[in-house]
This record gives sequence, structure tokens and C-alpha cells, in this order.
Amino acid sequence: MARSYRLLIPGLTSLTTTSFLQLATPAKTGICITEIVLGQSPSTNSFQTYITLTRRTTASTLPTAGTIVPMAESDSTSLLTSTTMTNAVGIATVAGTVDSIISYLPFNVVGQGLYWSATRPEHEIAIGPSGVTAPFLTMEFPVSPGSLTFYGHVSFIEVS
Repeated sequence: MARSYRLLIPGLTSLTTTSFLQLATPAKTGICITEIVLGQSPSTNSFQTYITLTRRTTASTLPTAGTIVPMAESDSTSLLTSTTMTNAVGIATVAGTVDSIISYLPFNVVGQGLYWSATRPEHEIAIGPSGVTAPFLTMEFPVSPGSLTFYGHVSFIEVS
């Protein structure tokens, strides 16, 4: 059975139009993203926005190594390591080279926030092992959402 993990989004404030999350894979392990959840506080002003999911050929640099937690108590730690250039969160100080934007995910910041789930296996977002053309995936707002604080996670399974 595949092991399932979450990269946590721990309350990021004053996000800009640069990347705020990056996933990167090691040499012999790929991942499939199965769920993305993003909500905010403290705003009560309703407005529509969206994030982009972007494949990159080179790493972005973000300030904080991410926290990856196993979804099953019996699972070992993830094969993905967290550094400021691999699985990380925060406002990017260096943007990696864009390969392609693979999705636009719209949501209302006051409504239920962003909830995306792969409804079938073929809808999972796959990132191959490092060494493939674009082993980095970032999330960013094309328009700054202002001083809101965002929380959430990205769920994924490891594929060897």
C-alpha cells in the first residue's frame, strides 16, 4: 500500500505573487498529489481569488523547511526531505524556472476556502523523481491576497 503524507501550510501571512509552497522529489521517489486544502483568517470580506500550480525545472528558494507528517501512525517518515529548496513554505526569495502552469484553482476566501481532491486516480497531480524535466511544483497567488493568514495542507502519496 502506498504511504500517504501531508505537507502543512502553517499560517502564512502577507503572501505576494511569488511562490508560497514548493514540493520536490528525491532521485528514486515520485509523488501523486491527492488533496489541497487552503483557508484563511481573519477576513470576513468575501472575494474570489485563485492559486496556480506551476511545474518548475529549477528550485525556488523559500524561507522555511516544510513539516511533512505521515497520515498513518504506523508509516515511517517521508522519503521527501524538507529544506528551503525542496519541500518548503513561506514567501519565495528566488523563483525557479517555469516549465508550465498545470492548474488554476479558484476559491472564495470567506466561503469554504480552497478544497481540491483527486476524484479518480487519473486526476492526481504527479511529480516524477528528481532528474525528470520538471521535478518541482509550486503554489502561488497571481494577485496578492493582502494581509490575510493562510492555513492548510497538501496531501500526497509516495510512488517508488
